[in-house]
Parts: sequence; C-alpha cells; structure tokens
Amino acid sequence: SKRFKLKYEVVETCSNVLFYCNKVFENGPLFWKRTELPKGVKKIKALSNGSIVDCYYKEMKTKIIFYRPNPNARNVYKPLGLEEHIAFQKTYGIY
Repeated sequence: SKRFKLKYEVVETCSNVLFYCNKVFENGPLFWKRTELPKGVKKIKALSNGSIVDCYYKEMKTKIIFYRPNPNARNVYKPLGLEEHIAFQKTYGIY
C-alpha cells in the first residue's frame, strides 16, 4: 500500500475480514514489446506466470492498471534466477 499510496480499511466481523481499498486493480493486456505499453508506466517486479519478472503499472485516479509480459516474449519475459527469486521473496514476501 505504501508504493501505491492506497487508503484502505479492514473491517472484522465474527466470521469474515473485509478489506476495502480506494483503488481498483485491473490487468491490462499482456505485452510482447516494451513499445506496446502506454506512456507513463512505471516498472515493478511482480509475479507473472509463476515467475518474478519486470512488469509495469499505470496509476490512474480510481484504478491501477498492471501490464505483464507475455510468457512467450523472450525479449521482455526475463524471470529472476532461482536464487534471486528466493531472495526477492524473503525481502518482499510471497504473494
């Protein structure tokens, strides 16, 4: 929530925990080339097809759109190596 400056509220009831967020997360289309991405995107390491790769996001007023590389696009789909993947998860957690 710090990275995206999200405001959220957690509401607990006797059997559920509800999470309310002020922005909607939306998946954009998979991309084959960096040039296919809209202007103003920011890079972020994220999970895609089971691997941590360079993904991109664009923050709008009411939503955040995520763009992930197509797993068949070798130019942009470059997963972290096993040791880097494990180190990343130790630092940022498993999601």
